[in-house]
Amino acid sequence: MTSDRNLKKICALNRRRAGPWRNSRPTPCGRTPKQGHAVAQCNVGIAYYHGVGFGRDFKKAFGWFLKAAEQGNADAQFNLAGCFYDGLGTEQDYKAAARPAKSEILREDIL
Repeated sequence: MTSDRNLKKICALNRRRAGPWRNSRPTPCGRTPKQGHAVAQCNVGIAYYHGVGFGRDFKKAFGWFLKAAEQGNADAQFNLAGCFYDGLGTEQDYKAAARPAKSEILREDIL
């Protein structure tokens, strides 16, 4: 599991990356990834993917992306598709890589 210290590092990075949206959109911090907050779960996945705050671990990144993608998080779906396409944290599967991306394209057309 992700320690509170590592989550604080991720939250600090999120605040720095927020730029002009810093005050308009809350940054998920604390224990929210464990509580099922999709954006926070995606951010933890990104941290594991890039090795920010702890060692690079594609399997853990894939797991966090999957949790967030199942809740409909578009960024997590995109990252999950990339993991499937490149075979990072899971077996390479081009059909599975196309599924999340295809559902996201359809959602964009509706909006």
